[in-house]
Amino acid sequence: MSRRSRRARVAVLQPYVPRYRVALFEALEEALADDGIDLTVAAPAPRGVTRERADAVTTLAVPLRAASVRLGRRRVVLRDPRAVVAHADLVVTEQTRRDVDTYLLLAAGRALPAGPARVALWGHGPTTTRAVTGWEGRLLDRLTARADWFFAYTHAGAAHAVAAGMPAERVSVTANTLDTDALAAADAAADPGTGARARQRWKVAGPAVATVGALDASKRPALLLAAGDLLAERLPGFTWLVGGEGPARADLATVDAPWLRLLGPVDAAGKVELARATGVWAQPGRVGLVAVDALALGCPLVTTRYPFHAPEVAYLRDGHTTVVTADEPAAFADAIAALLTDPVRRAAMAQQCRADAAAHTLEASVAAFAAGIRAALDAPPRRAAA
Repeated sequence: MSRRSRRARVAVLQPYVPRYRVALFEALEEALADDGIDLTVAAPAPRGVTRERADAVTTLAVPLRAASVRLGRRRVVLRDPRAVVAHADLVVTEQTRRDVDTYLLLAAGRALPAGPARVALWGHGPTTTRAVTGWEGRLLDRLTARADWFFAYTHAGAAHAVAAGMPAERVSVTANTLDTDALAAADAAADPGTGARARQRWKVAGPAVATVGALDASKRPALLLAAGDLLAERLPGFTWLVGGEGPARADLATVDAPWLRLLGPVDAAGKVELARATGVWAQPGRVGLVAVDALALGCPLVTTRYPFHAPEVAYLRDGHTTVVTADEPAAFADAIAALLTDPVRRAAMAQQCRADAAAHTLEASVAAFAAGIRAALDAPPRRAAA
């Protein structure tokens, strides 16, 4: 039972607010308001690679001043969230080594009279998206263990947080996802000729595959190009459609590859078009929330045993909703070609994708996040409970 006697205040600090987070924060704000909890999202304007993704939303969040400083091979971020966190009952910030304010919040800052009563971290658990040294892993675990609450993207991340020292009763699994309702609505609004019209507009004459997401180094454009050349030799009229924006798009644009189409950013309707025009998606690099898109739209996804996938890759099941190959061009191209030329298998996997998508809805994620926030507010701070 809640011990709150007034409206509680929760501040969520973000590195920036991408478009795909808007539905989550809006729904979370509404869910918490019904329970007497006010939610504030705060973030600096995007910089560098994040700005090049062209997916930032600046109207949702309270703006924060920020600067970045390079320390050796790494870069740290200096944000000033004091005005936002000063009177917060709970601050939820990213589980990262990068943000200096996180150290202050978890250390001396929490002991200040004007500091937040509780500090929660939200993240992967272990670092999965890049190689880290032993000390980097230990540092992240120590930060995690100092929090009052941990919001994990997935069950695997929750287990890691517990192993790092977080009490299991102070860990929530948010089941990170996207606005699948918006995708479903766009899919329902599309008529049977949507795919054919899109193929005509994009000059697609034969088998096609799509890649969707922010185009940065993690999407591995070199592997895409190498596999694409192999597929173009094997499949007459083959086309690879790439939806997204980012620094890697400029590299792809300079390549003489007649089979490649760079489409720029795509919204929900554009993702539906890509699904209808291809029937198969392929990710040469990191798989993250694109897994949710692929499941919701019934698109089996081909990827490789790349070591730095995001946690959401766990939503896919090899042989059922995805095909995972050796991490090299020939095996990747072979798997794509096999799926493109086998309509029976493709249809069975598409049906399984849509069935599995029911487990990854935004509604369920918001409910889990809101329940965790309520529990974190009702639990005593760990320093008080110790």
